[in-house]
Amino acid sequence: MKDDKKQIGNDAVKVTIAKIIAQALSMVVAMLMARFLTLEENGTYSQVILVINMVLSLFMLGLPNSMNYYMGRAENKEQKKQFLSTYYALNSLLGLGVGVILLVFMPLVMKYFDNQALKSLWLFMLLYPWGKIITTSAENLYIVYHKTNSVLLYRVLLSGAIIVAIIIAHIIKLNFNMYMLILLVITLVFSAVVLLEANKLGEGICVKLSFGYIKQVLAFSLPLGLATAVGTINIELDKFMIGNFVDTATHAVYTNASKEMPVAIVASAFTAVLLPSFSKYFKENQKDKVVQLWGHSTKIAFYIICFLSIGMFVFAPDCIRVLYSEKFISGSNIFRVYCLVLLLRTTYFGLVLNAAGKTKFIFYSALASLGINFVLNYLLYIPLGLIGPALATLISQIIINGFQIVYSAKLLNVKVSKIFPWKGIGVIFLINVILGICFFFIKEYLVLDYLIGTEMESIVLALVWLCVDFLIFKKSAFKEWHSFNNV
Repeated sequence: MKDDKKQIGNDAVKVTIAKIIAQALSMVVAMLMARFLTLEENGTYSQVILVINMVLSLFMLGLPNSMNYYMGRAENKEQKKQFLSTYYALNSLLGLGVGVILLVFMPLVMKYFDNQALKSLWLFMLLYPWGKIITTSAENLYIVYHKTNSVLLYRVLLSGAIIVAIIIAHIIKLNFNMYMLILLVITLVFSAVVLLEANKLGEGICVKLSFGYIKQVLAFSLPLGLATAVGTINIELDKFMIGNFVDTATHAVYTNASKEMPVAIVASAFTAVLLPSFSKYFKENQKDKVVQLWGHSTKIAFYIICFLSIGMFVFAPDCIRVLYSEKFISGSNIFRVYCLVLLLRTTYFGLVLNAAGKTKFIFYSALASLGINFVLNYLLYIPLGLIGPALATLISQIIINGFQIVYSAKLLNVKVSKIFPWKGIGVIFLINVILGICFFFIKEYLVLDYLIGTEMESIVLALVWLCVDFLIFKKSAFKEWHSFNNV
């Protein structure tokens, strides 16, 4: 049992490291594209990816999120093989179907965004949805087979290939359409790698659509899929609505500024590792372990996320310059709002509900949040402009998280005050806010920027802030990690 506990902690560390490196490479991709492409090309790319993400979430029926649940409950190799066969066959069918749907509705998409450049990307819109859904499954596939080292290797190779492609395309001056074609080819190649790996790990999966088994899987995944679709639309709704209000260049500024920084990878790594264990603990009625593990993992993640979130809020203009260049600086305040949204990514608030199979509630709460976000987008855009929809997202996310945590407490038969480490998180937040105010005024009056530039000044101050944070929280953070591994 002790080895199992260490396995959870070790897997969480490995997946976190893999996510950090992969997301860092993904940020390099975004930084290169922001600099090498014009604002109009950045806007066109953002619109294509936005539409694909929204339509994928609507039609994938929650299948991408069902692997950890079912593989964690599978009792033998044959059950795992059966699930993987159904999973990849159905995902492939639906992914290709999404591509066809996008082609059919392309004229409407072009009209909505008032962007004729989308027409030349028809092949990308046809095949990329399938490639995206298959490559995304690699992480969960490796995790359920405890091949966490392979998660890192796969993500590094995929992101590295895209980075090399961007640089080569820029050097030899390929046009935007050729770059998109290269990106598509890379995605399809790595999708084939995932299928080969699934076949190897599953010891010979096959293209199999067992309708009885599909019905069983969908009973779990469909409500969760609807919730995921609503959640994705909730996240992307601001960009989608803004795309109709403004021109393509302004849409590019909003899209990049509202892009959530990959600091939530710590929490998502814990989620990926904990979900199979939570499903098992619910099955065995060990709810006390669920409460303890969730509390410790949330607080551990918050030590990191709070510092990064408040830090980027304080140094937002310089973050924009480093990430996307000066031409995106008008999005600084939008960026700040989304830094606050990151505080809500400390954990997946539907984790307990997911593990308990209460996916319908996840859907209903997400639907309510979407409705609130939609209404607030209009109400706040009129008086506040571009920052209004960003604030609408923050408010709607607070509401959905509140609903989910209250119901989770009910399922676990504990008080809301006990299910979450409120006091510990509050102390971490308060200390970082105080430090943020201090470093904001230090930057205002310090003249270091005249010697090394404003961006380097912010980096130096952030490193000093990090050292102060480490000294303050070192003892309590290691204590949380020890407790997490000994639940």
